[in-house]
Amino acid sequence: MAHAQHTRTRPQVHEYQDYRLLLRDWLKFLKTSPEGITLRSLAKECQVSASNLSMILSGSRKLSVALFEQLAPRLGLSPSEQSYVKVLLVLSDSQNLSSGADAFDRLNRFKKFQRKNPAEFEVFRYLTHWYYVAIREMTALPEFKLDARWIQSRLGGEISVREIERALKFLLEYHYIETRADGSVRPPERPIECKGEVFRLALSKYHRELLKLGMSSLDDVPSDQRQLLGFTLAVDQNYFGKVSNILKKAYDDIMALAQEPKSSDRVVHVEMALFPVTKAKKKQEGSAK
Repeated sequence: MAHAQHTRTRPQVHEYQDYRLLLRDWLKFLKTSPEGITLRSLAKECQVSASNLSMILSGSRKLSVALFEQLAPRLGLSPSEQSYVKVLLVLSDSQNLSSGADAFDRLNRFKKFQRKNPAEFEVFRYLTHWYYVAIREMTALPEFKLDARWIQSRLGGEISVREIERALKFLLEYHYIETRADGSVRPPERPIECKGEVFRLALSKYHRELLKLGMSSLDDVPSDQRQLLGFTLAVDQNYFGKVSNILKKAYDDIMALAQEPKSSDRVVHVEMALFPVTKAKKKQEGSAK
């Protein structure tokens, strides 16, 4: 019997940031190959359960490096592609910022990733330097000057003139701010084009830097010019979800308020946080489900 024609295009591995999406697309590609490899045949050849692989692809279970190394020879990935996927495993399933940042640094060494994901590199640099975002918003101030020393005199934190000059070069080059014909500077309307794990990592680093500034404000900013509210209490998961929804609505209301016409005299950061300060109770083995 003749094999079906192999028409599906080979996935470009270095375009992916989510290894699960990559593996799903890769299996679709292999299914149309002359060998007709399927999830079940792959699982059988690697002596693992098909349900285990299915749960990995759906996101309900993680893929270990050891299992991937067992699968890789049957997938037909090149050594470089295999190394790339291993980095994605760390980036996608990292539980702390340090390991995620290390994985992103390793991604930077793949030239194909840089070429395939230029927006991710741009937005990562923008969000992981809090003062880049602040300077962009400062352009709404009537007295704003496109001058590093003037910006330093108005900017919070301890940012050097050289760092501000690098920030201005970046913001102008990538069109986060633009100089108009009348000499004024404004941020153009443009979306942040970033996605997946790189965006998640960038946002994590961004919030970490802003939370540090929030801590500093307790000592450096008069109490009538800051608002830090919070309390600690015991809750269940249902309560957690309700509070999360309230915070999301408050966020939307504040964003709508920010779009109203107004005169500006300063740049502020609004941070709303909800996180556990204790560990969840572990489920007892063999307990009823």
